[in-house]
Amino acid sequence: MIRAAVLGSPISHSLSPVLHKRAFEILGVAGEYSAIEVPSGHLHSFLDQEESHGWRGFSLTMPLKEEALVECVSLSTDSELLKATNTIISREQSWFGYNTDVLGFELLLQECDGHDVFILGAGATARAALLAARRSGMHTTVLRRNINRDNDLRAIDRDVEILEWEKIAEPIFSGIVINSTPAGVVTTELRGQIQYLIDSLYHPWPTVLMSKVGARTKVFSGLNLLAAQAAYQVPLFTEREVSITELYPQLLEVGQKIIHS
Repeated sequence: MIRAAVLGSPISHSLSPVLHKRAFEILGVAGEYSAIEVPSGHLHSFLDQEESHGWRGFSLTMPLKEEALVECVSLSTDSELLKATNTIISREQSWFGYNTDVLGFELLLQECDGHDVFILGAGATARAALLAARRSGMHTTVLRRNINRDNDLRAIDRDVEILEWEKIAEPIFSGIVINSTPAGVVTTELRGQIQYLIDSLYHPWPTVLMSKVGARTKVFSGLNLLAAQAAYQVPLFTEREVSITELYPQLLEVGQKIIHS
């Protein structure tokens, strides 16, 4: 029996349990997956307390993606580069860290016809989007609030263009816009020519940006990203070979049924 969960705060709205339980059903795997509230600064004590309780691993959402780094004895190459992990797996009484966010973004970017990406935010999710864009051969501009993030961004893509947050009021002419900021940060309509919007948020639904972009903009919501990165987490939890292209749409479908019900 696989025991896994998503950790973070706030976590009550998370659809990860629905998606992973569906994945277990598809693969015929016996497993449990729950959502557990773990505030910032409490991950170490939580893991220490739950060490002997038979967990296979955890998905991590904000604010724990950076906090989890010190809990792992080994990190994937992506986790090290991004300085963030969204998945930790228990092996030999130790934690191993991975980052499937970047793989999720890569999957979504494959559906976008464009070469210029505009990222809102510079945190862990933004860095995953930046790496995915770089690997996809795209030029990226990042609009950030915290200047202290600049070196981390340039370590991922030395050619990234970094702009002050106040530029959000100006027209955007990148074909692809990725919003990686928390709910409530972006409250106004984006101006410019935007062909694709990838919003990392899905709660509350619809998000501010989703409701404000024009009808000609193709939107990928945070649900798309959640389903995509979860599809890459499933083989880590189950130790089964998985067809991502087959699993992703099935996870997306079950999430959409919940949101639209």
